[in-house]
Amino acid sequence: NRGCIETVCSAKFFENQGLAAKEVIDKAKAGDQQSLEIFNEYLGYLSDAIVSVSMLLDTEVIALGGGISQAGDFLFDPLRKLVEEKSFFKFPRKIVPTELGNKAGIIGAAILGKEKNV
Repeated sequence: NRGCIETVCSAKFFENQGLAAKEVIDKAKAGDQQSLEIFNEYLGYLSDAIVSVSMLLDTEVIALGGGISQAGDFLFDPLRKLVEEKSFFKFPRKIVPTELGNKAGIIGAAILGKEKNV
C-alpha cells in the first residue's frame, strides 16, 4: 500500500527511500541536514497519525514500540510537541515508549498460548 500508516510511520518509511532507519537517526542526531529533513518528514507523518487515532479513539496513552522508539528523547520530545500543535483540543495524553519494547509481541503470544493451553 501507499500512504497507509505502516508505510509512513514505521521503519518502512526509511526503507522505501532506500535507507536504514538507524542510520538516518544516527546521522540526524549528529546534525546531518539531509538526515534531519528525512527524520522531520517521518515525524510529520507519525504525529498526524497519532493525532487522528487519539482523537478518534480518545486514548489516554499512546505507547510506541519498534526499533525507531529506541531513539528515545530524540524521537519523543519533538513528536510530543508536534502532536500538541496539531491537536484540535488540549492534548493531555501521554506518548511513551512501550515498556516491553520489541518483546511485546512475543510475550503476548506466549500468554495467549498459555491461556489457550497451546
